[in-house]
Amino acid sequence: MRRLTICLTVLGCATLPHHALAPAGWPLGFVAGAARDTLVATWNDTARFQPERAYCVRKDSLAANWLPRYRAVFITAITRAGATAPATETSVNAVCGTKVPVLHTHVGYCTPTRWGPDPFSCSMTRTEATQCDPSVNDVASLLLSGAPYNVIQCGRQQFRFYWASDYLWMLAGDTALLHS
Repeated sequence: MRRLTICLTVLGCATLPHHALAPAGWPLGFVAGAARDTLVATWNDTARFQPERAYCVRKDSLAANWLPRYRAVFITAITRAGATAPATETSVNAVCGTKVPVLHTHVGYCTPTRWGPDPFSCSMTRTEATQCDPSVNDVASLLLSGAPYNVIQCGRQQFRFYWASDYLWMLAGDTALLHS
């Protein structure tokens, strides 16, 4: 699926499906204020292998007419999530509650260079998510939680929102996928 990325210097980037210019109401997501400050401060660019971290979104706000044809969600408060098992480099089992969005980290799977990640060192054979994409388990967790969205922090100032509404088609068929 082609995607459109909108970047604002102060708030960061939001990635949207290519059809985001369609009728009114397509969502944008931003992490701002104290939530952003906390996440930026705790991100570690030098540790290639580190456990994922998860946070519960405690305060967000909706700006329905922020830009024509969009509605924007601004996350301004987070707390560290509880976990059902120890976190690893590729998973964290966050406990935030029903309908509470989860923000979690995906550490880079590419060797960093002076100019950014080395695309030739990236692992393409992992069954887990790549750096900024949700894994099947990430999507299943979102749909089972009832939250409208979840977020992946995939760089010091890179945040990818993924919306339940983009994956509802999965619920129309065999739900065994969600429980595998």
